[in-house]
Order: sequence, then structure tokens, then C-alpha cells
Amino acid sequence: MISGPLGTLVGLYETAVDHLATDSITGARPKLVASTATIRRAAEQVKAVFARGATVPPPGVDASDSFFAVDAPHDVKGTRKYVGVMAPGTSHATLTVRTYAALLQAGASPEIPDEVRDAYWTLLGYFNSLRVLGAAYIATIDDVRDRIKVVSNRLLQG
Repeated sequence: MISGPLGTLVGLYETAVDHLATDSITGARPKLVASTATIRRAAEQVKAVFARGATVPPPGVDASDSFFAVDAPHDVKGTRKYVGVMAPGTSHATLTVRTYAALLQAGASPEIPDEVRDAYWTLLGYFNSLRVLGAAYIATIDDVRDRIKVVSNRLLQG
């Protein structure tokens, strides 16, 4: 968002990407999928930023069948495993960098099949505040690549 004497400018990059992705012959525009912590005034926000309407899906019937996902049987899709990491005496940013680097390096292991390896290329982190998110974002941009090299060297030596 850019503020100035001419008002507020929002969605500059979104508008450019939308324009570049629109088919010049048919006029077909890309489908936009977005998530937000709140859906209050979603239609007005989408209209202001993208100059188009918005559809907010209804909630699902129950937790196993929402608009976005349906639980798959365990024999078809497997199960998720959630892991918590506790490292007293270490900052949240340091913990994030080390955990992300270890997971990404594990995905690069040559003995992992491609269909399994694909699951390691997207990491999802939850943060309790924007301040912690901001610190983790900067730390991951600056430090994860360097930390992957450390993890890789340890694996080669071990």
C-alpha cells in the first residue's frame, strides 16, 4: 500500500499480474483464489483491488467436508503428522531457520521418490503475531540457504 497526497494506492502488483495473465484474444482473466483471516467486506475489498466480483464459499457441512477439502481415506492419501518443536534458549527466528533448513535438505535427499519429495517443497508456518512473522520472514530469506549448506555438509561428513 502506498499513501500520499493523491490518496492510497493498493493492488499495484496484483493489477499488473492480472493484466499480463489476461488472454488478449478471448479476454479470459485468471481465476483468483485468496485466503484471509476475515471475510467481512470481502466483496468490497475484491472490487476495490481487482475490479471484479467475489464469491465467498459457504461453510462446510462438517469439519471433514468443507468447501475447500474433503477428508480422504487413510489408505488413499495417508495421514498427516504434526510435529511440535521446543527449543528453550533459542529465538523463534533461529528455530524457524534451522527447522526449515533441515526439512528442505531432507527433501533434497536422492533416495526419496519424486512424489514424496514434492511434499517437502512447501513449508507452512504459523505465527502468533505479525512481529514474529516479520522476524521469521527476514531470517528465512537471509539465513535458510546458508543453513541448508551447513546441514548438507554435516550429512556428507556423517
